[in-house]
Amino acid sequence: MTAEPPTYSTPPSVSVVVAALERAWAAIRARHPDVPDCALIVASGVNRGELDRWGHFGRNRWIVGTGMRPEVMISGEGLNRPVADILETLIHEAAHGIAATREIEDTSRQGRWHNRRFAALAVELGLAADKDKSCGVVTRWGEGTVATYGDVLADLAGALLLYRVTPQERRVRPPKPPKPPADTDTDTDTDTDTSDTSPGDDGDTGGDTSEKDQRIASLMVALEKSRAAWDDEHARVERLGRAARTFRDVAVGPGPILWDSRPRRTPAWRTALEALDAVLSTSARLRASVSIGESGGDEVDESDED
Repeated sequence: MTAEPPTYSTPPSVSVVVAALERAWAAIRARHPDVPDCALIVASGVNRGELDRWGHFGRNRWIVGTGMRPEVMISGEGLNRPVADILETLIHEAAHGIAATREIEDTSRQGRWHNRRFAALAVELGLAADKDKSCGVVTRWGEGTVATYGDVLADLAGALLLYRVTPQERRVRPPKPPKPPADTDTDTDTDTDTSDTSPGDDGDTGGDTSEKDQRIASLMVALEKSRAAWDDEHARVERLGRAARTFRDVAVGPGPILWDSRPRRTPAWRTALEALDAVLSTSARLRASVSIGESGGDEVDESDED
């Protein structure tokens, strides 16, 4: 006796979708006993940003008690297809399941190429198998098979009411919400005359001037912070430069580093000294840029600062 499919009064969750797919898999097993029990999941069929599969069958993916159980995955992005196409995908994976039960090698190239043994199993389950240059065999509904799954299709149609967004849909930006209409409140006092408002009063012109002054003041504060940060960075690089020169003078003596005259140095030592030379070069460039700025007359006399 077949259980009556549930009725849904609200949009179902993913767990409801999985339950409906499990009932469909049970219906396939009832017609074909060699189709194994499985762990059925809904997951993404996207690979490297592109949707490349509607489902897959994996042998021995789940441990149940002391035994192993295969996995059947149905792509969440494919749940927006016609219900008959989703059921055809399940039967396609069931053909892989029969191959696992009978220990038949039905695919190659890491499961991407379907051979003629798979085609024979698909035909056994009521599908038609056509040759394909990219994957060996593609399946479709066989003549008269859809009618035998009418109750299963009706059950799936009542449950498959959501799907995972596809990469193409994810790339489409949602439209921006419309801007709220301008405030046109007519209940305000209209007797106030603002036609004689002069700059500096409480009118619009005075407000604009005050806003500009505030922006200029905030820009000046930002400039001062930037200059302070520059000075801190300059001092830090100067300290690094002095430390680097001291280390180099102690390690190899003053003057340029001549690698050919010091073959006893290890690669690690050589790398460290090259890094120190880079610090010295940075320090020299920074000092030069500061000197150029000072020669342009932009220096602030720090003796007057608090």
